[in-house]
Amino acid sequence: MSNLTWVSYKPINDVESPNGYRPGGYHPVRICDQLHDRYTIIDKLGFGSYATVWLAIDHVTDSYVETLRKLHELGSQDQTARGKLLIPPVLDDFTVAGPNGLHPCLVTVPAGISVRDAKDDCLHLYERVFQPSVGRAIIAQLVHAIVFLHSNGVVHGDLHYGNILFQLPESFRNLTLEQYYEKYGCPWEERMERVERRNGQPLPEGVPFYAVIPAPTTVALGQEISFSEAQILLTDFGESYMPQVESRYASGTPKYLHPPELYFSTAEPLSFPADIWALAVAIWGTVGAYELFSTRRVTTDEWIQERVVILGPMPSDWWQKWRTRMIWFDERGAMRGESKFKGWAELFDFCIQRPREELGIPLEEDEKTALEELLRSMLAWKPEEGPTALQVLESEWMRKWALPDLERMDAQLRHSTTEGKGVGEEKPKKINWETFCFEMIEAQIQSFVEVED
Repeated sequence: MSNLTWVSYKPINDVESPNGYRPGGYHPVRICDQLHDRYTIIDKLGFGSYATVWLAIDHVTDSYVETLRKLHELGSQDQTARGKLLIPPVLDDFTVAGPNGLHPCLVTVPAGISVRDAKDDCLHLYERVFQPSVGRAIIAQLVHAIVFLHSNGVVHGDLHYGNILFQLPESFRNLTLEQYYEKYGCPWEERMERVERRNGQPLPEGVPFYAVIPAPTTVALGQEISFSEAQILLTDFGESYMPQVESRYASGTPKYLHPPELYFSTAEPLSFPADIWALAVAIWGTVGAYELFSTRRVTTDEWIQERVVILGPMPSDWWQKWRTRMIWFDERGAMRGESKFKGWAELFDFCIQRPREELGIPLEEDEKTALEELLRSMLAWKPEEGPTALQVLESEWMRKWALPDLERMDAQLRHSTTEGKGVGEEKPKKINWETFCFEMIEAQIQSFVEVED
């Protein structure tokens, strides 16, 4: 059987697809594996389309690090840029050889859950809405990160709040290994699931015999998140590119985030405006309770129709290119009958204002006006008509509302760091790794391998 043949596996929730373990795909990592003769894997933090993310202890520094199997280049950057603090630093890089090929690895700092998960994991609808000051501080950080990338010639290429992670508290770095497992659970006791084919046949080469569910590193969710937990990192650079070096004509983002030029200006490569469009959608979702655009699967015609209803008439040259427009619209752009999509005003009220009113934190009229003006400018039909990342940073809403809250968050964090410095800190203890790994591997074998008489 070809290694590229799709295999049907028994479903396991909250893990990467076993079909990702193939030549050129994921490298099978096990708890207690040692990478680069330096990093011992102790748990799993997450996974994405191009990488799995594991928590490791660095034998040289005895500190926790995050190992990502992906590679990106950010070039030489200004060390003083505010946005650089929001890009995970690359502490080490190396290559691992395995049954599925060669895998570039990056070592960086650990991070927590995504902004998306912090909203989606809430039990009640209105808990999804962040406190006003926290939401603004998150957005201000994100804009700073995009300004930093764009000023260095990099388009993120997959910008959504599933790729915006909350930083873990400083106390995380001070946990001993025993304290870590006590707090987050032992993976081989609570978060491992056997990988099995539906037909009962043996697993293909290169597929691990168990899957690890990521550690529950959640600090707080939605409304509960405070300034102390609102520091973010922008991650997942698997779709990033430099327009001056590479021409990109396809988007790696989900379809609901595609910029309109992808469909109407196909001869022109994508560039920085594609990030600005996605950034606007992320801002909307961070301020409110719901996404701006439908995230369900839609046809391209439905995709265009929804955006015309929300944003208004598209440029005349693009309008003429849309051959099936007359099914839904007349030549003046008016709908034929009732649309299944909501318009801008109704959506803003439904997604943002009404949930905030229920919580007693509605947008005041002056902030609402400034925010709508910013979002509408970022969602310009033509890419050349929208603002740059720097212009977004300098916009009225950012200057009057978002950036002041970010400054307050930074000041509060500096104050708390100064107050707590040197108090109750404990560095991870030295571990007898030979004994530790023997015990862990034995526990895994007892849990997942049937012993026949």
